[in-house]
Amino acid sequence: MKSLLAKIYFIFFIAVLAIAPVFSQTNSGERIRSGFQLLQSEDFQAAATAFSVILRAEPDNYKARLGLAIALVGLEKPAEASREIAKLLARSPKDAKLLEMAAQTFWQQKRYAETEKVLKRRLDLDGATAELWALYGDALDAQKKTIEAVAAYEQAVKKNPDSIDYRYALGSLYWKQIRYDEATREFTEILKREPNEPRASFNLGDIYLTNGNAAKAVPFLEIAVKNFPGEFDTRFALGRSYLATNKYQAAIEQLEIAVKLRPEIAEGFYQLGLALQKSGRRDEAKISLKKAQELQKAQRDSEAPTTTPKNNQ
Repeated sequence: MKSLLAKIYFIFFIAVLAIAPVFSQTNSGERIRSGFQLLQSEDFQAAATAFSVILRAEPDNYKARLGLAIALVGLEKPAEASREIAKLLARSPKDAKLLEMAAQTFWQQKRYAETEKVLKRRLDLDGATAELWALYGDALDAQKKTIEAVAAYEQAVKKNPDSIDYRYALGSLYWKQIRYDEATREFTEILKREPNEPRASFNLGDIYLTNGNAAKAVPFLEIAVKNFPGEFDTRFALGRSYLATNKYQAAIEQLEIAVKLRPEIAEGFYQLGLALQKSGRRDEAKISLKKAQELQKAQRDSEAPTTTPKNNQ
């Protein structure tokens, strides 16, 4: 996805083209020109000050308010920028670029419902890009609206089928819905374009492992471990795959690393115990399995409801 700053400049150039013919026809034209020159040189603080001065004298000056909004985004003040953009949208409710800018500022503030609402308005207009559909999908997913998020990302992939990021997001959403065939399709498409892409490799391997095909999972999970050697999930999944394919020593090596990375996870010690047991290292297996039981008990105890003792009468 393009950076927010890149989007700012895109809007900025549109704004310059829009106001250039009228600079000389207004009293504040030269000051507005100066403000936009400050934006172009990335002096956002000076630009914000310049546009604020104009707005104090002319609160209805649309172009000065647009310049202020862009400057505030450049200063990474999305809440203040949102307020200025809302005033602009009150006058131009179907301005596509303003709606996009508003969505970005809401997203930065983690105001996902507002992001969704503004993007819905933008997507109803012509010219919606894959990037906008993807942001819409992210806003929906952040609100746990997985079904709607899938539909949004399907549009993003349709518009940009070569995007690995969009396909990965769509595959992950399918995975959340346990739609493994569709998730497999997306991750496979990614690997056709980039054979060693580690995220798709991990998820594809995890799907194969989950569905009982550990042998098919192994090569994909090996790629994931190579790229993410310090991640519990990759080590744990590869260890389980080795265990399921009777590669006990290899399983032990991966699972020992996994439990060092996340020593609070009982399942890691349990799978390590099984691998040790299968390789004939019974005493070590007992220690690992006992550790798993202790962690499971501690987890149950922490989740058990507490009762307040009654006062003695």
